[in-house]
Amino acid sequence: MSFGYHPYLRIPDEKRSRWRITLGALERLLLDEAMIRTGEREPVARRSFTLAEQVLDDAFDALDEPPQFEASAGNVALRVSFVEGYSYAQVYAPADQDFICLEPMTAPTNALVSGEGLALVPPGQRYRAAFRVSISGMRSSDPLEVVQ
Repeated sequence: MSFGYHPYLRIPDEKRSRWRITLGALERLLLDEAMIRTGEREPVARRSFTLAEQVLDDAFDALDEPPQFEASAGNVALRVSFVEGYSYAQVYAPADQDFICLEPMTAPTNALVSGEGLALVPPGQRYRAAFRVSISGMRSSDPLEVVQ
C-alpha cells in the first residue's frame, strides 16, 4: 500500500525569495535522473533555510517526531503536520512558481515496484493515515487560496 498527498501552498503577498522553509526530516533520499530512489541517503544539510531561487524536488525519511514541515514569511506560517501513518515526505518547489508542496507520503517513490518502505496491510485490515495543514498569522479578512 502506497499513497501520498500533494498540498500546494502559497503565502499571500510574499515573494518566495523571502519564504523560510523548515524541514521536519533528518535524512534525504537520493534519487536518480528519473526521480527513483537509489537506495542511498544522506543527512539533511540545512533543516531551515530561505527558499529564494532554490529548486526542490526532494524525498525525505527519518522524520522528526512529530513530523512537521513549514513555510513562513512575515507573520504567516503554513505548516503540514503528519499526524499518523506517513513515514516519508516529498518537498517540491519549482523555480518559476510561487508555491511549495510539502507532501506526506506513506512510502518512498517507486515503492510499489521495489517493495522498499511499503506498509503491508493484511486482507480485512485497515491502514490509517492523517495529516493536518495549519495556518497561523493570517487575519480572518485575508484571502485564503488553495492552489490545485
